[in-house]
Formats: sequence, structure tokens, C-alpha cells
Amino acid sequence: MKGRDRQAHIFYIVAIVILVMIGISSPVMAATSGTVGMSVTVDLGPPASITDLVAAPGTFVGDIDLAWTTPGDDGWNGPLTGYPYTVKYDTRSVAELGGTTTSWWEQAAYTYTQGWVALAPGVWDDTHWLAGLTPGTTYYIAIRAKDDAGNEALNNNVASAMPREDVTSPAAITDLVATPGAGYDRINLSWTAPGDDGWLGMATKYIIKYATYNITADNFDSVTGVKERNVTVSGGNPDSETMTGLASDTLYYFAIKTEDEVPNISDISNVASAKTSSLIPDAVSPRQPAGIRGILSADGNKMSISWSGVSKNEDGTACNDLAGYNIYRASVVDGEYTLVDFVAEGESLVWTDPENINGQTFYYLVRAKDTAGNLSRISMIADSSKDLNIIAVNDEEISTRIAIPKEINQNLYKENNSYSEDIIIEVLRNREEENGRVIKSYSFIATKGQSGKEIKDFVFAKPLAQVVLAYEVENGYVKRASSVPADRASEQLALFWFNGLEWIKLGGEVDESLHLISIKSKRIGKYMIKESLRATSFVIEGIQPDKIFTPNGDGWNDYFEIQYANPKDGSVKGRIYDLRGALVAEMGKGATENSLRWEGKDINGNPAPGGVYIYQIQVTGPEKKVINGTVVVAR
Repeated sequence: MKGRDRQAHIFYIVAIVILVMIGISSPVMAATSGTVGMSVTVDLGPPASITDLVAAPGTFVGDIDLAWTTPGDDGWNGPLTGYPYTVKYDTRSVAELGGTTTSWWEQAAYTYTQGWVALAPGVWDDTHWLAGLTPGTTYYIAIRAKDDAGNEALNNNVASAMPREDVTSPAAITDLVATPGAGYDRINLSWTAPGDDGWLGMATKYIIKYATYNITADNFDSVTGVKERNVTVSGGNPDSETMTGLASDTLYYFAIKTEDEVPNISDISNVASAKTSSLIPDAVSPRQPAGIRGILSADGNKMSISWSGVSKNEDGTACNDLAGYNIYRASVVDGEYTLVDFVAEGESLVWTDPENINGQTFYYLVRAKDTAGNLSRISMIADSSKDLNIIAVNDEEISTRIAIPKEINQNLYKENNSYSEDIIIEVLRNREEENGRVIKSYSFIATKGQSGKEIKDFVFAKPLAQVVLAYEVENGYVKRASSVPADRASEQLALFWFNGLEWIKLGGEVDESLHLISIKSKRIGKYMIKESLRATSFVIEGIQPDKIFTPNGDGWNDYFEIQYANPKDGSVKGRIYDLRGALVAEMGKGATENSLRWEGKDINGNPAPGGVYIYQIQVTGPEKKVINGTVVVAR
């Protein structure tokens, strides 16, 4: 290397070192023989600090508006590019987080995700806000800018404000109507639902007051007759409620106030009145028929149904004026049921469809009718499918149901059970539980067909009863869950079952086209649809009891059960080992199709000694997993 070239090369290396030491980036050399050239890109420093941030309540509930002077890329010079802002907030003040704005910035709990583009340097920017905050809470907020070289502003002020609060009450109901219900103790109410803010959105709760004297705005709060329930429809939609347990042949007055979530309370509704029916046999409907079953001919062409006779009215009195039974048929389970025949009292309680059904599936139900024309509630439904299901439905939402195939439905009939009565499964909606992330909630209850008494702990022999809950879709989203798109329901909705102590996640199969979630189970009880992200691979979702069970036959913690999600349909087996690693038992099918159970017996059916055991869940197929854990048998 020639002397001049060598000196130039040394000078270039020294220049690079100096530039790196003082923070100047990207030295570039352009050289020809005998010359050395260099171009340098220089970042002159971080953006200016935002020290004039102002915060104020926003336009909408839960919003805080922000404004500040826009900094530049280098101090106050040059425009910021991309999405340069980092926004932090907390409910704790500067004094609570170290006493300085720097310590507050380092400890603030939340970073607000945004995509704000900077205006020109020095311009006052009041076009941004924070949303989704909790009204009534003071928030502390700061912003720093960062340039395209990664230099962040060195300081900030911390502004504070409370989000905009909801101060608008639901509208007052003006069209409340009361009419006598189907029974001596019932009045039906109907009205147009108000919204959360006037007529907009969906309110939270109704306060329904009733009395045998006129209700006014002055005495509303002192009226002791009250029924409260959650609002389930948006403002402007029809709503209704049936008031039960009233005295017969009595004039009642009704009025409603509506609350939102704050709660802001509406003014009193108009006052409606109606008189309950007299307590006479002809004003009371017969009890619904029990014991319905289907009989399909061997060639599949003829379908017959049978049922047990009705001897009592809904109020428990003797039904001495029974005229007979209406027979209804539909082509889909939640379709329109058409009256096809009448069987008079005293005739055979077996009816055969005169049509050749030729392998088609039809659905049949029966209603008792008295001489005054009062109709009972619908019976359970018998279908003509190969499974000969007996189906219980919700009266208001017939798509919500439980279908019980012939293989396991024999304990519904008095000759096959220990209750000496036919069993009816009722499906009742739990509106009061439908709030937050709960979309729909129902109770599936077993009752005795004649006495109407509830049967506790009723189960089927195998997990083959299909429990189906329906949900609604509005404007492309699951109703009551505005954050769940209809086409993502299979990923974000799940069935849960209440075991008496806690809700157990079951998952279930989602039909996004029909808006249904279903699961096969051996248990009835309380089920709900809830917003819950679904597993994408095999995972244990519930264990009951958690660690210790007592298989002593007392009906409490008599078995150990694991509920799992199996989205890839792997083959799942469960085994029980002792602490030495010896096989004790194979786990059997639990109460649902995605569950395993051990009842505390060894492989020969003998009671396993008390102590600690190891369970092992093995998954094979599309995914392979082995999951181990321990369980304790206490005797």
C-alpha cells in the first residue's frame, strides 16, 4: 500500500471510531486510487419531550380526550414518521409511583395500543382519545415520541382525567299492557323495551312492581310486590313477562322502571292493570301428557306414538272435564307443529300416523284438552328417526332442547324406574344469569309426570343425551356478545355445566349456520353458553373433585372425573397406577363424550385401598400427548 493510501485508510478507520463514539450513524466510503471520500447520515437527537399533554373527559362513555403539541424527529425539527407514539396510563399518580415523571413512566402498568400518525412539528394535536376506560376512575396518562432511529424522548408530563360517565337513563316505558294469563294465578305483561341511553342500546335490569292498589311515581319504591330480571333485548324491540303466584279473581296494577349498568333509573312506566281468572276447573288447563314414546314399524313406513293419560290439572286439582288429546306433527324439530288429529277421552292412548312416512323423520307431540277448550302445555316430542328420540324443548326457544335416544330413555317410563311415575324433562330459561359473558342459560329439570315434583340427581345410563342450546345473531355478531363475530362462534363460544359448586367448561360442537351448540351427556341440570376461547389442541379443562374423592356411595364425591377438549379428535385413554407404577384400573367414559371417570375400583372391580394414585391420560392420532397427575382415594 502506498504511503498516501495508507494514511487515508488510517484516517478513515479513526473517523469511523470517532463517529461511532459520538453517535453518528452509517459512515459510507467512496474511494478511487489515491483518494478517500465519505458520506455520513446524522441523527441529531431524540424528539422533543411532550410536556404540555392535556387530558379531559371524552365525547362517549369511557373515553378520555387528549391534546398536545406535536414534537419533531430531532427536537422540534423534522416530521415524525410511522406510528411514533408510546402512550402509557395507570390509575396510580406520580406520587404513588416514585414521585417523578421518569419513575412513573418506568412503572406505569398499561400501554395503550394505537396507530396514531404525528402531525407537523409544533402543531397542536387534539384528534386522539383513549376508549374503553372505567367511568368514575381517575387515569394518569403520559406520551413519549420515538424517531425512526429508535431514539425516544427523554421526559414527559403526566396528565390526569376521569372518563366520560353515563348520565343518561333508559327511556320510560309508555306502552305497558296487562292481560289475564293461562291460569288463575297469572297475568301476562308486554311492552316495548327501552335502551341503555333513552331508546339506544340495551338496558340492564327491569324492576317490575305489582299491587292490588294503584301504583304511582310517589309510592313506587314502597310497593312490596316486585319481580326483577335482566333485560335481554335492545331498545325498540318487544318484550314480555308472565307474572305468576298471584291471587285468583283479583285486580292487579303493574308498573316498571328500567335500570342501566350505572345504574341510571328510568321514570315510572304507564300503569297497566288486569284481573286474574277465577279459580274454577274450567279456567285451569290440564297437566301436560307424560310417558310419550314412539314406535316405528319394522319397514320404517309407519310411525305410532303412545302416552299416559292425564288425570290432574296444572294446579294439582283433579281433571274431571278432560275432552281428549290433540296430536301435532312437524317436519323439523323447531318448525311449525300442525294439528293432525284428535283422540277423545276414553279412546286408546295409541295413535298411528295414517301417512306412509317412508323413512322420513317427523316430530310428534300431544296436548291435553278439557271441555272448556283449555289446552295443556306441550308434551315431550317423539321423533321417527332410527334413534326414536324423546325430546324436551324450551317453550319459548324450541331450538334449545335435549334429545334422548331410545337406547337410554327407558328410565323416563314408570315401569322402568324407581319413581312409580313417568318422568318429564322441563327446559327452563335462567334470564337472571344472562349477563357479562353469559349468552344463554337454561336448566334441564326432571319432574314426576303426575305430581310435578322435581327429581334431584336424575341421570341417564350413558352420555348419549344430546343437549342443544341456541344463540342468536344480530348484525353479524352473536347477540349479547358484540365482540364475537358470528363466523368465529366456534372459536369463542363454549358450553358450561354447573356441578353444584362451580361451572365446568365442556366445550361442545358449534353449528354456526344454525346458531346451535351441542354436547352429548348423561347429566341434566344447568347449562349455559358463555364467551370462552376454545382450545386448539388437546387440553384438560376440568377435574372434579380437584384432588381427593371418597367412593363410599354417599352420593358426594363418589368418583374422579376429567373433562377435556379434543379438537383434533385424537384417541384418548386414561389409566390409573399405584405409586409403584403397577396398573390399577382403566378409566371409563365419564358423564359427557369428552370425559373420563374412575370410580375408585381396581381392574377386577374391587374397591381400591385409600392412598395416592397416578392418573395417566394418553392421546394418540393427529397429536400425541401423555399427561400425568395424582389423585387421592380417601376411605
